[in-house]
Amino acid sequence: MRKSTVILSAAVMALATAISMSPAQAAAFQVTASISTSSAQSGDGPIITGQLTPAVVHKVYLQRYYSDAWHNVATTFTNGSGQYIRHVTSSELGYKVGSLKFRAKVLADGGPYSADGSPSVTKTIYGWQSLAYMDAMSGASYRYVDGNDEFVADEYTADDSWQIKSPNIGTVGTRYTKWNLQEKCIRFQGFAGIDDDESVPGAVGRFIVSIDGTSHDTAENYGPNVADFFDVPIYKTHYLALKAYKLNGNATVIGVGEPEVLCSKKLPVDF
Repeated sequence: MRKSTVILSAAVMALATAISMSPAQAAAFQVTASISTSSAQSGDGPIITGQLTPAVVHKVYLQRYYSDAWHNVATTFTNGSGQYIRHVTSSELGYKVGSLKFRAKVLADGGPYSADGSPSVTKTIYGWQSLAYMDAMSGASYRYVDGNDEFVADEYTADDSWQIKSPNIGTVGTRYTKWNLQEKCIRFQGFAGIDDDESVPGAVGRFIVSIDGTSHDTAENYGPNVADFFDVPIYKTHYLALKAYKLNGNATVIGVGEPEVLCSKKLPVDF
């Protein structure tokens, strides 16, 4: 009788072990993560997508690696097909730029599946920076930041601006501003014109973007109530200069409202 009891107990233990090691209970979640190049260069933070296997609705933690550890920066949920997509904003990244490492992490569900982390993915993340506050190499005495006086062109207004006040007639001259972008920026944007509030009627001026010594003219003469929005590629640019001149003798202020560069490095500011 004792022998039969021992045999029965062994059989029960073997069955329990087999149940505990069944494929469903031994498996782990599998999650992936990817970032598109375009989203990484948007300036608004990366868009991270991925797939969870098995395909169930589940919470996903999006993490960034820094200070020798993984840190949660955002969360999302997969859909019924196990897919997720999440725009991680610049503010959620703490406005960090450069080569950043990400992954997706899922926790155990309290059921048959255990936690999993995706392979890490590293992308260069870009962010917008204001030229109006960036440390300039030269021409700084002719650069003005409008903290109180608005820059107004064609009813578009900006608190941050670059301006040339009373520029030379017909030539750029010495009144310009130059920045060292260290080949870290890929786009320059803003809106150009003359200040409608500070320029006299009949004033006409021209604004020029110079990329490593080569002019990228906006190809427009600015008079009152004219604004030109632009988005200039400046990939691998060392030196960006903004220049202006006026085309007649009327007093004018030529400038750029909200001048921003999209960069993979935080460049030094004036203050």
